[in-house]
Amino acid sequence: MSETIIDQVFINKDKCEYNTEVIDTGFSDHKGIELSLNVTSYKDPVINNNYRERIFINDDNIRIFNYILENNNWGSESSGDVNTKFDSFLESYKHCFDVAFPIKRVKPKHKTKTWFTQGIRKSSDTLRKLNKSARKNVALKAHVKCYRSLYKKVIIAAKKLDNDSYIEKGNNKMKSTWEVINKNIGRHKRKDNSFVIKSGGTTVKEPLQIANIFYKHFTNIAINLIKTKSNSNSKVKIPMNDMTMFLYPVTESEVLNAINKLKNKMSCGCDGIPDKVIKQSARNIASLLTEIINESFKTGVFPSKLIMSTIKPLYKNGDK
Repeated sequence: MSETIIDQVFINKDKCEYNTEVIDTGFSDHKGIELSLNVTSYKDPVINNNYRERIFINDDNIRIFNYILENNNWGSESSGDVNTKFDSFLESYKHCFDVAFPIKRVKPKHKTKTWFTQGIRKSSDTLRKLNKSARKNVALKAHVKCYRSLYKKVIIAAKKLDNDSYIEKGNNKMKSTWEVINKNIGRHKRKDNSFVIKSGGTTVKEPLQIANIFYKHFTNIAINLIKTKSNSNSKVKIPMNDMTMFLYPVTESEVLNAINKLKNKMSCGCDGIPDKVIKQSARNIASLLTEIINESFKTGVFPSKLIMSTIKPLYKNGDK
C-alpha cells in the first residue's frame, strides 16, 4: 500500500469506457500504467416542457429499416403456437423499427403568419408612416384612404393564396380544409384535458378509472345485449343455413396486396408503427405474416395482441 493515494484510481465501469496499458518509462525500476478514460457526463434529465418527443420518417430511415429487416434473424418466429410466433415477430419488428426511427426531442416551432410576406410588411410600414403624415397634412387623407383599401385587398388575396397552398400540400385534403376553416372562424382546439364522466351515480375524474369503465362497457356490451334479448318475450325465428364457410391458405402475393391497400397515413395501433412504414417494408415481412395467418386458420387461434385497441373518447358537444 502506498503512503499516498496518488496512484490509487477508482472508476465506475458502468458509466465510462476505459483502456489500460503497461508501459516502460525507462527511468525507473517500476513500470507505468497508462489509463485512458472516455468519460461521459451523466446528469439527471431535466424535464423541459418546451420540447416534445417525435420520430422522423423519411426515405433514408425507411431504407435503413428495410436493410435491418433483411439482415434480421427471424428463426424464432417459426416455432411455437400462433401467439408465440406473432409475439416473437412483433417484438423483432418493433425492435428494428425503434433502431431505424429513434425518438428525438424537438422544440416546437412558433406559428407565424405565413401569408405576411416581406412586401406586405413594407406596405404596413408605409401605411403607418402615411397615417402619421396625414395628421399634419389634410390633403393626404384621400391618398391614405385609397392606400388602405388597396392594402386590405392585398391581405385578403395573400390569405387566400396561403390557404390554397396549405390545402394543396396537405396529405389529407379534407382535414386540411377543416383546419383552415377553424383557423379563420377562430375555433381552436380545447386545451383543457380534464375529462369527467358519471358512472353509477358517482362522478369519476381519475383517467385510469375512466379508462377501466370504458373497457368494461365495451367488453361486456355484447353479453349484456344477449341477456336483454334472451329475457324478452319476443321470439325471432332465425333461418338456418346449411352452407359451410371454408378458409383456404393465403399466398404471399395476397398478403402483399392487402398491405399495399393500406393508406399512406401516420396512424398506428398499440405498437406505435404507422401504416406508411408497414407498406414500405411489406416485402420483408410478407412471408412471415403468410405463415402466421395460415397457422391461425389451421389451429383456429387468433393472435391475442391483435385484439388490443386504443380507445380515445372524443368530446363533441353538450355537458362535459
